[in-house]
Amino acid sequence: MRIVLIFLLLLIISCKENKEQNSENFNERKERADKYNLNKKADSSKDNEPFIILDEESKKKIELNKPSIIVIQLDSLEIERVKKIDGEDNFYTAADDMVWYNSKLIEQSDSLNIPIIYSNNDYTEISAPNLTKRIVKDSTFSLFTYFYYDGKNLKREELFNLLKE
Repeated sequence: MRIVLIFLLLLIISCKENKEQNSENFNERKERADKYNLNKKADSSKDNEPFIILDEESKKKIELNKPSIIVIQLDSLEIERVKKIDGEDNFYTAADDMVWYNSKLIEQSDSLNIPIIYSNNDYTEISAPNLTKRIVKDSTFSLFTYFYYDGKNLKREELFNLLKE
């Protein structure tokens, strides 16, 4: 039952993003990018990606050479928005559960010698032999959003699927 409630809460959080928040988020990022004069176009030769406006502080590069778990976390501004949408009590209840399950994942990955790499950056570039992927945070990301690199492919995974493996 607890798993179903967490899933529903995460679904509500990801679906409740509205146009005003999207434009506010875009404007905040654009202002930061203008400030640092770092407006850049993403390499659109791969995946037909749109323009991405970022500053150096919101980027992270991760190089992988063995199976790994990448966890993209919400930053403090994004967490504050979620708290406003869902209410602080609901947020902290769900966050407490997510942190507990995340600790179980840490224990499991330690026993399997699989590193976990955390990032709260808006844009994360993953490089591995024969693989380069870009992860850009969007409204579908929850408190913790997981990606698993199996040595060949990088794939977004649900926490509970990672705990099963």
